[in-house]
Amino acid sequence: MKLIGTKEITIYPGSYGNFDERVFHYKNDVYRAMKDDRLLELVTSDTFAAAVERKLVVPTTPTQLRIDGYDYVFKHKTLIPHSCCLEWIRTMRLDCLRKVIELNRLIHHVGFIAVDVHLFNFMLDKNQPVYTDVGGIQRYSEGTKMGFIRSFLNVLNSIKKNVVEKGSDMQNIAIPTLYNRLFNKLKIMRLKHLATEQLLDRLILGIDTIGDVTPTTEWSHYGDSRSLPETSEDCEAMKRNEDAKVATVYRVFDAMRPKTLIDFGCNDGYFSFLAADHFGAKVIACDIDEVALYKGYCRAVKNDSSVYFLKMDVMKPIRATGIMDECPAAWNRLNCEAGFAAALSHHVARYSKHGNVTFLRLAKILDAFIEKWLLIEFIHIDDIHLRNWKLPKNYDRDNFIESFMQFFSEYEKCPSNARTREFFLFKK
Repeated sequence: MKLIGTKEITIYPGSYGNFDERVFHYKNDVYRAMKDDRLLELVTSDTFAAAVERKLVVPTTPTQLRIDGYDYVFKHKTLIPHSCCLEWIRTMRLDCLRKVIELNRLIHHVGFIAVDVHLFNFMLDKNQPVYTDVGGIQRYSEGTKMGFIRSFLNVLNSIKKNVVEKGSDMQNIAIPTLYNRLFNKLKIMRLKHLATEQLLDRLILGIDTIGDVTPTTEWSHYGDSRSLPETSEDCEAMKRNEDAKVATVYRVFDAMRPKTLIDFGCNDGYFSFLAADHFGAKVIACDIDEVALYKGYCRAVKNDSSVYFLKMDVMKPIRATGIMDECPAAWNRLNCEAGFAAALSHHVARYSKHGNVTFLRLAKILDAFIEKWLLIEFIHIDDIHLRNWKLPKNYDRDNFIESFMQFFSEYEKCPSNARTREFFLFKK
């Protein structure tokens, strides 16, 4: 056993709430230290291996390390980017519950149960949530079974009432209201006598009653008619595409080859998938339209694409949150090499307050997420789609360029698919 000194590790602030374990970083890897050996049997079992293979739980292995006061240390797979459940669409949050039910179907046969179903105990592994609170897996008993039911119902009710969307911090999700406590108590009385398999079946029905998709908006089906290239011949055709917008994006992605990209206002992720599937980028795809995000998320999961769909208002990114700010601000968690924003700036201007366009604020926010370059589209006020829009008087091309050049050192113009539209490639 190797004893690691306290000066060599960085403890995750959220783990201070549980005296029996500590989550910490050591040499750029993530570890969990525990006082007892209850997980040793589980994480080395075929059952746990099956759960990992099905992306139900974070890969975890025992180590020969220890820290003062904790004799058992397990190493977790490091999951990047560090997403936040406050940015997930309803389907992703319901998938968390589906996965913990599937996980418990497996591990209860070997005498364990995942008790704490708090949404902050899930992270994205590539493009879908996995359970990370391995320390929340307890020996199966009537008491831990009751703890699981309570935790599950609290989260289910928060999703049903959209508490995650309305809340700005962890407490709004973690602490159930008095009404929910009474409601849950009645439910628990009916559920606690069920056998485990019957219980899990009943909880699945509870998820299905909520439904995955929220009402559509005018932009929910914006990308339905577009198809992505599937062969190298299709890609070459994109270069020659009469749609100059598509051709420009393809050429820039091909020339710049970003390793990581954030797509602001992604809709269903058409250009996100182009960057991920054909140029090998890991992509953060952000929008506020839940239906469009749902379509993109389902496609990413189906095709195992490296596209992470998040619900985020670009003008209101999430600040550091949690009891001890253990969930960093969005611009720190989701920082990427490059940024992309098609058909975004005019929407920001349309909904700006006090009649003033917010290009400078938009540029400042996008800059915080980007390390090297940004490809962004500007749509002129005489564009056919903007003629009936009420836009601020200072909505113009010069103001747009001047605002972004306060954060970038150079730019070049690129064509889009109409005379009234053009792309700008800003570089740092």
